[in-house]
Amino acid sequence: MDQNNYTNGYPQQQGYPQQQGYPQQQGYPQQQYYPQQQGYPQQQGYPQQQYYPQQAYAPQPIVPKKSKTGLVIGIIIALILIVAGALVFIFRDKIFGSEAEGGFDAPEDVLTAFWEAFSDCDKDQMYDCFYPDDSYSKKNAASNYQNALNQKDSIKVDIKGIDINLESADVDDLNGGLEVEIKAVKAFHMEVPMKQVLNGITYNIIDVYDGYVFKADNGRWYMAEMKETDVEIISAD
Repeated sequence: MDQNNYTNGYPQQQGYPQQQGYPQQQGYPQQQYYPQQQGYPQQQGYPQQQYYPQQAYAPQPIVPKKSKTGLVIGIIIALILIVAGALVFIFRDKIFGSEAEGGFDAPEDVLTAFWEAFSDCDKDQMYDCFYPDDSYSKKNAASNYQNALNQKDSIKVDIKGIDINLESADVDDLNGGLEVEIKAVKAFHMEVPMKQVLNGITYNIIDVYDGYVFKADNGRWYMAEMKETDVEIISAD
């Protein structure tokens, strides 16, 4: 055996030149870069997928905003009608005239007409002296007319001799029985000369009355209330 093949005792185990480097396994140059995997130019833009003309939506038509002019005009007309209706209601008596009948132009006329109706037993004129749309007034008219009937043959009123004095008064002075819109009130003191027959004797007397007349919302005057306060006998036949 050749001694030159032994080094430190073990021949052929020092280097094995074929196992030291294996140059094919150090770098693998074919695996260092792959140009096709760096950018993928076909996948960056996809030009064929950016827009599709066949799928584009047609532009929507612009819908004009609805004008509010008609609404505003309608509201204005409605307000005008409401105001006009309110004014007609407030001034209905002056425009169409009051449904209430009767009444007189002046407070003195009411008192004179009352005694004329009493003396003549004129029912219509007696009721004209009282406000027709008020229950309290209607009761007064009916009561006074009945008195006139009961004393038809015993009392004769001297209409021309009636003495009437009037002065201003307040609504609060009334007894509160009226359910009427009152514009003005007058207090009266009235002396009524008359002849009254009792037990075959004719008496000349002056009957004294106090009371109130009022002006209603229709501008007419009516009897409110009246009461006898005194009787003076002038003579007896």
